[in-house]
Amino acid sequence: MSTHAVRVKRLYRQGLKCLQNWCVHRDLYITKGFELRAEFDAQKLVTNPIVVEKLVSDGEAKLITMEHPSPYTRALPPA
Repeated sequence: MSTHAVRVKRLYRQGLKCLQNWCVHRDLYITKGFELRAEFDAQKLVTNPIVVEKLVSDGEAKLITMEHPSPYTRALPPA
């Protein structure tokens, strides 16, 4: 598997996790998840490595800007 494929998969997964912090209602989360998937699917046929690198880098930068200031965290069981 190529390096950019791994980066794209991680970016998509992190994008979905980021959406969980912003979308309180499940139906809104599902809708936004479909929109995110459509953004990825629109570029899946791009094969030029330079363009792919730019798309992935732009996606990673967008993810950083969309980070929630107070993300949800899992409660740890008492020790």
